[in-house]
Amino acid sequence: MISATKYYKSFKNQIGHTNHQLLTILVGLDAVRVGTAIKPVDLPAEWNPRNVEESAKRSRRFARSASIAWAVDWPRGAKANQRQIHQLL
Repeated sequence: MISATKYYKSFKNQIGHTNHQLLTILVGLDAVRVGTAIKPVDLPAEWNPRNVEESAKRSRRFARSASIAWAVDWPRGAKANQRQIHQLL
C-alpha cells in the first residue's frame, strides 16, 4: 500500500511544510496588495512596483505555480537523493 512507503511518508511531511510556507507567502503578498507591507531597509534589493496590487497578484500566481511544480517534481528528486545516499554508503 502506497501510504506505508517511506517515500510517501516523506512526501506527506514535505507537503505539509510546503503548504505552511506557501500560506506564509500568500499572507505576506496580501499585505503587499493592501499596502501594509514595508520593505526592510536591510534587504539589499530594489523593489518599487508601478502597481503594487497587480504585482502581488502576479507573485501570488507564481508562488502557487512554483509550489505545484515542486510537488510534482519532488518524488523524482527524492528517488535521486536516495540513490546518491546509497552510493555513498
